[in-house]
Amino acid sequence: SAGKIDGVWFSAKSHLPFIANTKGISLERLSALESGLVASNWRSAAQTAGGATPGLPNSQAAASAEEILQLTVQPKIITPDNDGHNDVATVFVPQSAHGAAKVSAAVHDANGRLVKRLTGETLAGTNTPLFWDGSDETGARVMPGWYVVIVNCTYADNVTQTLRCAVAVSATY
Repeated sequence: SAGKIDGVWFSAKSHLPFIANTKGISLERLSALESGLVASNWRSAAQTAGGATPGLPNSQAAASAEEILQLTVQPKIITPDNDGHNDVATVFVPQSAHGAAKVSAAVHDANGRLVKRLTGETLAGTNTPLFWDGSDETGARVMPGWYVVIVNCTYADNVTQTLRCAVAVSATY
């Protein structure tokens, strides 16, 4: 006869403390190697993944503690002229060994001035994508030049981290 392989005791307290309304938010297992009975092995699904990922990889997954977190951006140079080629920068927010993060992200110009908020405080999942179309807060196209995406992360264990990456805006003539 087959024996029990693993188990889990559900508790609403397993959701991240900064999620006010957990209705429709699934709990996801961080590591298949860790017992399902360990409460710290569960996190709320990322809001950026719709609060659940049925049939897909979990939006929350443990990362290596040795990993140095870096934002990645594709493409590094955008030409926001609506020609369908390199119009939008996609910035990927990596998952930390600290687990799920509440993130806020914004674009700043080379002088440090706020150009555009990409997201307010939202729960991010593994490699959460953020998008910037080269516009400012009013929707106007920014001037060509270098811009910095700054992502502030706050983890459930109250560790905070700030990640940065550069994006260039180029004009086509």
